[in-house]
Amino acid sequence: MTSALALNWKSLALFCGQPVHHGFSANDKADLVATLAGNPDDVVGAEPLSKGNKFMISRRLVLGMIAAATTIDASRIAFAKEKRHLNGKDLLGENIKKNGKHKIHTTGKKVDVFAEVNNGKVTAVTAAGMQVKKVKSRQKLAETTPGITLASMQLAHADVYYYGYWVYDDLTDTYIWFPADYVIVDSSWVEYVA
Repeated sequence: MTSALALNWKSLALFCGQPVHHGFSANDKADLVATLAGNPDDVVGAEPLSKGNKFMISRRLVLGMIAAATTIDASRIAFAKEKRHLNGKDLLGENIKKNGKHKIHTTGKKVDVFAEVNNGKVTAVTAAGMQVKKVKSRQKLAETTPGITLASMQLAHADVYYYGYWVYDDLTDTYIWFPADYVIVDSSWVEYVA
């Protein structure tokens, strides 16, 4: 990211005809804007440009360049989604024995996630304003304790599947994983892809 910003400052230096650095004070910024806008009278120590000078840059062009550079750098950050793998068995706890809707998690956007239990099985997971899909994996991806992933969890088991509800929106991906005996196993589960 710093190399992209350095390139943008070099481009501004070419347009200004003077060195530009990103450690501006408030006066430096005003001087730069005035110079780029073709108003050197507002800049201390600057000489007025002649009327015939063809190298004048409009304020719109400069603001457009700054907006474009900012948008390009910010777009790299916008696509980074937060992924979380949670142990649904631990989140649900003793509520697996109680029929009904149980709150099991709150997402980063402060949305409550509910598990619907019927006869000791999780039949659905819901979250207001978020999409939910059913996924399965042979790899145990859920954490037993937040922040700790045991080496044994990384080993794939040939015949054991873990079933997860993928709760997602444009910013977060939350996977809530359950063992096979906690869900109804049918053909609606799709293979998890990392």
